[in-house]
Order: sequence, then C-alpha cells, then structure tokens
Amino acid sequence: MEIQWILEELPACNEHEKMLDIMESEVKAAIRSLKKGKAPGEDNIAAEMIQAGGRCSLEMMHGLCNQISRKNAQRTGTGL
Repeated sequence: MEIQWILEELPACNEHEKMLDIMESEVKAAIRSLKKGKAPGEDNIAAEMIQAGGRCSLEMMHGLCNQISRKNAQRTGTGL
C-alpha cells in the first residue's frame, strides 16, 4: 500500500508534451530567415522589428508558437 501512496504523490509526467514543443532553435532559425524589406502584414510588424528584438523577441515568439501549437493540438485531439 505504501507504494501506491508514493505513486499518487508523484507529479504527472509531461515528457511527451515537452517532446512535442517547438524548439527555441527552430524559432531562432525562422526569425533569421525572415526576408528583410518586405511590407509588414496585418499586424504591422515588419520582419526587421522582430529580428531587432534579439533575445526578448526570440523568447516571446517561442512561447507564443508553443501556446498556439498546444491549443491546436488540444482542439484537434492530436499531437503536433
């Protein structure tokens, strides 16, 4: 019975979910590959603005991409 109690106390493992996350290196490569000199989209954010944001832009875009990806996976009931 003691083993059951220990197992119940362990936090749920989300390693599978972490594996499905978009890696920061992927976001960094995507930001680097944005074409310069193009007109901004509907959001009025030019590629140069994202690239000039450095580490801050990278962290924010990485978090945003993963939030969107997880929400889409939950909605469709599938992984990435």
